[in-house]
Amino acid sequence: MAGAEDATQGWEPERLRLVERAWSHVDPSGLADTLTAMVDLPSRAGEERTLSTWLVDRMTGSGLEAEYQPLSQTSGNAIAWLRGSGD
Repeated sequence: MAGAEDATQGWEPERLRLVERAWSHVDPSGLADTLTAMVDLPSRAGEERTLSTWLVDRMTGSGLEAEYQPLSQTSGNAIAWLRGSGD
């Protein structure tokens, strides 16, 4: 990660360890594909429903609990949870 040293400077070792552990589960190619798909979807300000529902489907398909939270007829939020075991 370019510039990660600057971004994490001063972090406590445990926080840094947890972030590094999380990043070890990220597939950079899959992340790039997801970002590319997201920017290809229409999502003008106030008209994010298509993107948000796409994200809910994507997150659910990845094993997360996810739901769409409507804000208006054309806009809403994608919300997801990853339940942990406490480890």
